[in-house]
Amino acid sequence: MTYAEYTTKILEILRYVPYLTNEKAKVQRFFSGFPLTFRDQIEYDGPRSLDEIIRKLKHCYEKSKHKNES
Repeated sequence: MTYAEYTTKILEILRYVPYLTNEKAKVQRFFSGFPLTFRDQIEYDGPRSLDEIIRKLKHCYEKSKHKNES
């Protein structure tokens, strides 16, 4: 699954969970499905919002994609 597919799926699911109003809880839910390699890289930076974690996931995914192509 690409980062875009994952992002779309999780954001869609979060719309149906109205009790998750705290941004930190949303970040934790979003973060829980990451592959371990991405999770370690992103967790180190301590993202605080969904926008930030999505940007970091995209960066890690693109970096890994280019690494695998070489």
